[in-house]
Amino acid sequence: MLNRILFPAAALWNIAVAYWTFPCARRVDAHADCSVGARGGQRKARGMTFPSKTRLFRVWAVLCFAAACSAPARLYETVAQNDARYGPPSSTNDSVHSLLPALPDRTYAYDGWTLRLSFVRGRAAVIRYSKASHQAIGEDELAVILKAEGRRGRWEQVDSSEAHLLERARNLLVRPKSWRNTKGMTAWFNNPLHTSLTLETPAAGRYRDAYEKTEEHRRREAIPPF
Repeated sequence: MLNRILFPAAALWNIAVAYWTFPCARRVDAHADCSVGARGGQRKARGMTFPSKTRLFRVWAVLCFAAACSAPARLYETVAQNDARYGPPSSTNDSVHSLLPALPDRTYAYDGWTLRLSFVRGRAAVIRYSKASHQAIGEDELAVILKAEGRRGRWEQVDSSEAHLLERARNLLVRPKSWRNTKGMTAWFNNPLHTSLTLETPAAGRYRDAYEKTEEHRRREAIPPF
């Protein structure tokens, strides 16, 4: 919650500074002279109107608030940043049924939503969105989530029509719709009812691959010499 206060506050501070530092606009009279630096020459500007101070101030205000709304995404944030954004976690799951193997989850309750996160090296690598009412996530809600997590990248829906028949059948149950971001993130619905949406960073995939290799090595090392 702290970030929701700090980002707009910073924007307001920038707006206040901008208001007092923007140069006062002036209207050049029909007979006013404008200096031209080249070779000491001069020319006249007739009827030219410069943007007013009020207009410049409004433009700067819009830009500041846009920057505040594009605050860092939830993915890649630290535990402390997510705690500040959503409040203390409602629960901390064990690593047995976690989003990433051997890593505990943190679950947040936020405005009727449940957000479940897993962290790799202190940064959020996987996040799962679902409604506390277990209702389907609407298209407008999906758009808001993807925009918040996009890190200014572009989301594109993945075309699975060319996938193998068995893979397509599996996707109908566990990944009916999926998207890929130009920044490397992926997103997908976890079931045909669209009641939960999972997003993950490339770090999650790397961790999963490394974990599986380590577990396979341990399995081989544990084979007794019969």
